[in-house]
Parts: sequence; structure tokens; C-alpha cells
Amino acid sequence: MCIRDRTGNDTTDVLDWTISDTTDSITITGLSLIRDTLYNTYIKAIDLAQNESAIQNTDGIYFDDSFPVVNKIDPDFYADTSQFLSVLSNDTIQLKFNRPIYSYDVQASSNVDSNFSYTHGYDDSVISIIIDNILSSYDTITLVLDSVTAYNTLTLTDTIQFFSSLWADLNNDYDITVEDILLFNQNWPETDLGPFTDHPPHVRPQPDGCLLLIF
Repeated sequence: MCIRDRTGNDTTDVLDWTISDTTDSITITGLSLIRDTLYNTYIKAIDLAQNESAIQNTDGIYFDDSFPVVNKIDPDFYADTSQFLSVLSNDTIQLKFNRPIYSYDVQASSNVDSNFSYTHGYDDSVISIIIDNILSSYDTITLVLDSVTAYNTLTLTDTIQFFSSLWADLNNDYDITVEDILLFNQNWPETDLGPFTDHPPHVRPQPDGCLLLIF
């Protein structure tokens, strides 16, 4: 068996012909390979009389030693502080990777809701976490990615946090200040903030479309 670099128009022997003492498999170690380079494996059989068969070769594989990385998240609070998880309907978190994923484990938890539940799925390099509950305001959802394994067997472990909307934060700065009161007054009666259940800041809004001021 031998291994050759077939990138471009040049052919370079990476491993000269090597004899295997088994017909089942062979493991070669200590190779110095280059990322994104095409390598072909060639094989021939030799009998006891030293007769050689025709040489067969593989279609080739590209060597890839890059780790799986999350290169896009949705919603992306860190890129745009107006991107929050909804507190009015069920929501979905998506993690897009730089490469196809072979296997993964994900755990999600809520900072507020002890009954938080979710399902997850994978398609086209994207892990989706579908939240079963409608979240409380000002909640933090923590995702723990464990042993996310790419097809080159390299793995990723990471922790990412997402945030639900802070109800009545009208300027999306994740804080309730006099600026929000000013915006509420300016936008009245278009802004509907009630009713809601539970206690601030972790309220569960249920706007009913009735715009009333009760003193």
C-alpha cells in the first residue's frame, strides 16, 4: 500500500509502498498531512511467487483536521441586543456549524422555570432546540453542548446562553428605565403591556388588546 498527494497537477508520495501482514486492515501512524489536501491510497497484492496484481486506488479523501465550530446562532443577542427569545409564543434556538455533525449531546435549562422542557433535532449542519414552554420575561436559557463530533472525529464542547425579552423594555436595552416610560407615553395607546401573571421581572404577559389606564 502507498499514499500519494494528488493535489493540483503534482503527485507526491507521502508513504512509499508498505507491506501489510494481514488482508483485513492496516493502520498507518506518524503521517504528516496537510489540511484540505487530496490524498489517494493505492494497493496491490503480491503472492508467494512475487507475482503482483494490478494496482487499485481510492477516489481520494481530503485531509481535514479542523474542529467543529458554531459559526451562527439564532437569535443572536451578542450581535444584536434586540434579538430575544419570545415571551408571547413558543420559540426555537438554532445553532449552525461550520461542518456536518456526526453526533452530539445538548442539555438546556431555564433560570426561571423548573418545568422547562424542549426537544431538539439536527439537519444540514444545524442543531435546533424547540422550546415547548412559553418563556417568562427576563429568563436565561443555558445550552450545554457536549461531545459535538464532526465526521473527522474532532469534538466541540461549549456553553451558550440565550435571553428572553424583558417585558416593558421598549428600547431593547435589557433594562427598565425612565426612557421606557417615556416611550410608553409617546406610543400610547399603541403599546399593550397587560395583563400579565407572576411577579416582575419574570412576568408572563397575556396582552388582551384592551388599552385601559386604571387609577
